[in-house]
Amino acid sequence: PFSPPVAFRTTVRQNPAKNERTSMQEGKCHQCKKWIRVESIKNIDIKVSIHSRIGHLTERHAAACHQGSQLEGDDDFFLDDEVYCRARQAL
Repeated sequence: PFSPPVAFRTTVRQNPAKNERTSMQEGKCHQCKKWIRVESIKNIDIKVSIHSRIGHLTERHAAACHQGSQLEGDDDFFLDDEVYCRARQAL
């Protein structure tokens, strides 16, 4: 798993083709600080959650750029909440 973008912005595209988006959402990489697009250039509706789309579109960049780097506090995948504590006690 990779750390998610640290910020988001929308940029207006100059001269998009007929079936392309007129604006694009981008996410800022925590490692290289570059803005990486987080949605397809094609102007179509995708019926999956925003988190799935962001994960899919930034994965190639993150694999090459992050090389094991994660945001501070983003290294533990378990949430130490009431449910987790009950599950631990049951073991």
